[in-house]
Amino acid sequence: MGLHRIPKKCAIALLALLLVGCGKADPVPEATQAATETTSAQYLQTELQMIVTYENLGELENYKNLKLLDATGSTAYPALEAYASRHPDVDIIYTVDLGKKAVPHGTPEITLTAEETDYEALMTNLSYLKDTQRLILPKTILTADELSNLQNAYPNLEITYTLGLAGQEFTADTTTLDLSQLTSGQINAAQEVLARLPQLESVELMRADGTTGLSQADVEWLVNAAPNASFHYTFTLFGKEISTNDSRVEFKNLSLTEDDVPALKQALAIMTDCKAFVLENCGLDNDTMATIRAEYPRTELVWKIQFGKYSAWTNTDTIRAVYNVFDDTCGNLKYCWKTKYMDIGHNETLTDLSFVGYMPDLEILIASGCAVKQLPEGIGNCKKLEFLELAYCYKLESVDPLAGCEGLKNLNICYSKVSDLKALDGLPLEQFMCKQTRVPAAEQQIFKDIHSNCVTNFYGKEPYAGAGWRYVDNGKTYTEIYKKVREVFDYDDMPMPTVAKK
Repeated sequence: MGLHRIPKKCAIALLALLLVGCGKADPVPEATQAATETTSAQYLQTELQMIVTYENLGELENYKNLKLLDATGSTAYPALEAYASRHPDVDIIYTVDLGKKAVPHGTPEITLTAEETDYEALMTNLSYLKDTQRLILPKTILTADELSNLQNAYPNLEITYTLGLAGQEFTADTTTLDLSQLTSGQINAAQEVLARLPQLESVELMRADGTTGLSQADVEWLVNAAPNASFHYTFTLFGKEISTNDSRVEFKNLSLTEDDVPALKQALAIMTDCKAFVLENCGLDNDTMATIRAEYPRTELVWKIQFGKYSAWTNTDTIRAVYNVFDDTCGNLKYCWKTKYMDIGHNETLTDLSFVGYMPDLEILIASGCAVKQLPEGIGNCKKLEFLELAYCYKLESVDPLAGCEGLKNLNICYSKVSDLKALDGLPLEQFMCKQTRVPAAEQQIFKDIHSNCVTNFYGKEPYAGAGWRYVDNGKTYTEIYKKVREVFDYDDMPMPTVAKK
């Protein structure tokens, strides 16, 4: 087969192609050349001003010789922190937005005025100011809860603040305040200030001339804001001028009604230093008085109750009422909630001792010779009861409620119908008189085994004589606890039945 002839036009085209291939290469495109030059410039650059975002963070890696990065205006704080951790040799400048003020990163101490303070921004962004050691808040507007939350969130940050009120400025450790010029219109602001003064001890609310711009209701708001502080304020109640600093207030023979209760309550609410607010024969019934007392425990309301031929103040610590106490009159004793020592023995018809359940501080109880068949369940509330004498309580069948008397050390149940001592197993008894009862011998031995260090007496007829109850020997030397019994009831100087005065 011979060679085919190439068409003329094709030959010319082929020749042209060959000539091109033998010439110089095309120049580098301009875009590629610019990129190369940029990369070279970045490599050499030592300082850079740039708003860093999460999107452009990677570009910073092109600056291999960077020594200073000015990222002012950047808000991608975690990204900046990550870059800083990878490049500790680069100085980074940026500010952290605290809501109303931008603070340079690395600032050791920050001061924010009330106008510059933004609680939410502080809670969020203070974490990006790791070099900040102290935060100063003059005349702060932050609430007590906000300050507490802020401190809890940043426990290593020293937070100091001052408070402004009525033209005055106070530090957080203020103990004494003069708010005598305060007006009713400033109560809300005053509440906020007082709540942020944890060391506050006393507050003056009266002007030098004895006047005040505050009502009792205003004072109550302030007292609630700073319940541990003492407030000085004078006012008139039931025709008598009294002061919140009075430690004792007494009213006698008033004819108060339910309509007077609100005024009484408001007075009790602001009596910050009063230990006894006494209303003697003032017309209000016991239940009403007890309800009011429970509502205002800081200022104790005191009154006198009657039970049979006896009377007693509700805050008395000692009651001795032997003979002539009956079930239908003794119920009022439940209002004597601070009683520690009670001798109510020799009341042969008394069957109800439920009032003792309202005496949590009771330490000594003598109820010998009473007709009680069952001890009240409430006696278990008497955790401090140490000495209990129930001798000659012939009808008494059980001591089970005593299981709750965890402090009971001295117990006398001689001449009773008690047969089961299991309820006493867990008690710290040191003296136990159990003569003339129905406790079987086997049960007696079990008791002795459990209470091996207890002075125990199961045999004999005399419930008080012999070692282990009133005497350490045979009628010559009183035990320490019985010395106390004789002292608190004043047996030597006051042999006749009586009730201790307030």
